[in-house]
Amino acid sequence: DEIAKLYLIIANRGHPTAQVHLGKQYVHGNGVEEDYIQAYKWFSLSETSIGKHFIKVISEDMSDEQIKEAKSLVKNFKPVYE
Repeated sequence: DEIAKLYLIIANRGHPTAQVHLGKQYVHGNGVEEDYIQAYKWFSLSETSIGKHFIKVISEDMSDEQIKEAKSLVKNFKPVYE
């Protein structure tokens, strides 16, 4: 739980590595509730090759509507510095 909280803080600041790790937390439900929409969002925001790889993997288990929702979250993301 604590690791997921730390990843969330850092990922919200726009750090790509934290975004990939947070995406993996959401895929596996480690410290957060399993959520492929959130995972997709964080993988996409990371703009990394590994993030793109994970998007391909999880997209196979997502509906078109879920992907659309995730893309909307990406589009509306604003970094937060708390």
